[in-house]
Amino acid sequence: MQIAALSASSARSPQFFVAARQFTTPKTDACATFFRQVASVIGARRNGAEIRRVIETAARVPTAATSWWRAASLEGLAPGLAGRANGHQQQDDLG
Repeated sequence: MQIAALSASSARSPQFFVAARQFTTPKTDACATFFRQVASVIGARRNGAEIRRVIETAARVPTAATSWWRAASLEGLAPGLAGRANGHQQQDDLG
């Protein structure tokens, strides 16, 4: 499912973020990676409303049991906003 979701249009990333919140228990490495990757795409899209939703969602659910996916989401948002994918600087499209 991760490959299919992450291969889809980046415009669907906010939908995948919302849907993934239904699968937050139990914590798995695959789920944490998915949250990081989806949030990274959201950050890279630079849509203020989408970024705000990720941050507000992470801040709104402050329980210890949910800290792993909230942290993974914020960890993914950062490189997306910085323009990096997988730790590498992305080239800006100047065309």
